[in-house]
Order: sequence, then structure tokens, then C-alpha cells
Amino acid sequence: MDLMEVDGAATTLSSMNIHGLNEVIGCNDISSIINSDDEDKFIKCVTALCEELKVLYKLEESVPEKKENGDSLEFLFELSSFLGELECPHEEITCGSLEERLSTVEKRTILINFLLKELKVARLYACDSLSTPKSERADKQLTPYLSSALITVGVSKPQGDVNPIDILDMLHKATDARLQMCVERPKPLFTGKLDGRQWRIVDKETAQNCRSRTLLLLKRLDVTVNSFLWCERIKSREAEIRNLFTERRNTMSHVVAPDIASLLAASHDLLRVEQASSARLRKNTRSKVHPLALAERPTDRGGRTNEMIRDIAQEQASAQRGRGRGRGGGGGGGGGGSFHSQPTHHGGFQSQPSYHGDFHSQPVESILSTTWRVSGTDDSKRVSQVV
Repeated sequence: MDLMEVDGAATTLSSMNIHGLNEVIGCNDISSIINSDDEDKFIKCVTALCEELKVLYKLEESVPEKKENGDSLEFLFELSSFLGELECPHEEITCGSLEERLSTVEKRTILINFLLKELKVARLYACDSLSTPKSERADKQLTPYLSSALITVGVSKPQGDVNPIDILDMLHKATDARLQMCVERPKPLFTGKLDGRQWRIVDKETAQNCRSRTLLLLKRLDVTVNSFLWCERIKSREAEIRNLFTERRNTMSHVVAPDIASLLAASHDLLRVEQASSARLRKNTRSKVHPLALAERPTDRGGRTNEMIRDIAQEQASAQRGRGRGRGGGGGGGGGGSFHSQPTHHGGFQSQPSYHGDFHSQPVESILSTTWRVSGTDDSKRVSQVV
């Protein structure tokens, strides 16, 4: 049943004199129903009011009639759900034990008055909606979408009374003309065929997915901002920062979920992934810090404890080998030493000095540099050797 399309067979009650109630329970006096001890008649009255409210408001909950020799607990439970959907503000009839909610005349009066006031508002709303022709209501709903579509394809809005079929033909021709200008026609991302029930499921799942992703991103944002507030220099301005952040966060939290039209309009272009930090995108947003950003693989700066211990051990072992080598032999002075001939790749022999003497008593220059002469050639090379 469409919105505000009331079934003609449904009982229509007057908010003034409750005319028509006699057809349901055989009595038009609502006060006598409230004050009487006839529970079945009171339940029939409440059920009739709730049924009309359900139709006019298109509510999901309903209040079924009490079965013969049945328990009233089921009626009270369904009535509680119905009042919750109507957002009833009276705690006397919405809170507490189910058996005690309608136990007194005052509580039953509160319930009937609330239902009658809601029924009056629902009838006024239905009267206003039914007085407007259905075609005009549909036109008002579609006008913004049609205007946006015409502007997008560059078609001027037609004047006067125009057949809707003619407008759709104009949109179809203009769209085909625009597609002919494309180098590559866009391909729809989703080409499946679904029925009405399946589309409703897709719409619901898409909205839930969008909501979940929004909550996840907001939670990540909250954690990031809170981590910055740990700094001692910022704690003095925490209230100011939170006020600014709350204002902007409230704006970001209102996200409209994509609908079925957005899903059908999606093309394969959405599958193209582009690096967010590419040079083309960053050329207008570069800062002084950007050139200092690390590369894909940061440079190893060392500093590991195990590597430091290994290097120190190697240096100590090398120093011990240098001090314990060749103490008793060799000629020359304090800085001199004997030479041992070793074969080279040139076919001759290379003279390599072997140091004998006190290592710490030599000048720095003599320690850091030595002269190497390659036999068989007249060339000499000066090589710096770090000890």
C-alpha cells in the first residue's frame, strides 16, 4: 500500500466524536470504555486506533487483536513495540512492568489521549497529501534529477507542458552525441540483472558498508589526533584543539551513502589506481619537508648493538695482531722495517713493508700512508691506507 493510500475498507474514526467506533466495538463513548472493567472492549478500541495509525504512517509494528481466551501479555508486548515506534513520551505507559502499564484508569486515559492526538495529526497529513494530485507529487520529486541531467548533457530546459517521453528522448540523443566524442566509450562497472528485492538488498548492504568504512576512518582520525595530544607542549592547548577538531569531525561524520544510481553510473575508470604521492599530483602541494622524505627503501643508518660489538672485536683483534708482529727482526731505525716480497698479478714481486717498532710512537703521516712500488715497472703509486 502506497504512502497515504488508505484502504477504503479500513475503519475510519473521527478525532472529535469517534464516529465509526460503534462498528468495531458497538459503542461510541470512549470514556465509558476507559472506565469500564471490560478488558476485551478496551483492547478492541486500542487495536482499531493503532491499525489506522499504522496505515497512515506506514509503520512496521502493529497491535493484533486479543484472541479468545488468550493471554493479554502478547497484546501488551506488541503495544509496547508500537508505542516505541511512535516515540511515545509518556513513561507511565512505556516503562516498567508490562502488567502494570495499563492497570489504572489514569494510565488507560493517557494511552487513549495519545493515540487520538497522533491520529488527528496523521489524518491532517493524509488529507494534505491526498489533496495534491499524484502526478504533481511525482513531478516534484523527479524535477531536480531531470534538470541536473539536462544541464549535464548541455540541453536547455524545455518550456511549457512537455511530454515526459520527449524529455527522455532528448536526453537519450544528447547522451549518444556525447559518447561519440569519447575516444574510448566508458564501460559500466556493474552489468548484472537483478529484481526489485535484490536491488533493495544491494542498496542496504551498500549503505551499511559505507557507514562501516566511515566509522573506521573516523576512529583512525580520533586515534591520530589523540596521539598528537600526548605531547607536553600541546597539552596546554588541548581544549582549543579539541573544539576545532570536534567541529570539523561533525561535518565529516555526515556522509551520504551511495545509492543504486551511483552504482549503475560507475565505470571501469574507478579501477585505475594512481599513486597519491606522484610527482604530478604533488607539484602544487610540495613543501619544504617533502624533499627530505625517505625513499621507498630507507637508507640503513646502522646503530645495531650486535653489529657494534662485532666491529669493536674486529678492531681489537687487528690491533693485537699489529702489536705482536715481528718484534725481534729487521733493520732500519725506529720507523723502519724489513720488506717481504710477495708475488703480484703483473708477474713480478711487490715490496710490502713490515712494521717493527712501537706503533704509538710513529707520526700520524707515516702511519696513514705508505709507499708501494710495483717491480717490473717504473710507476709508483701513493696509496692511503687507513689502519
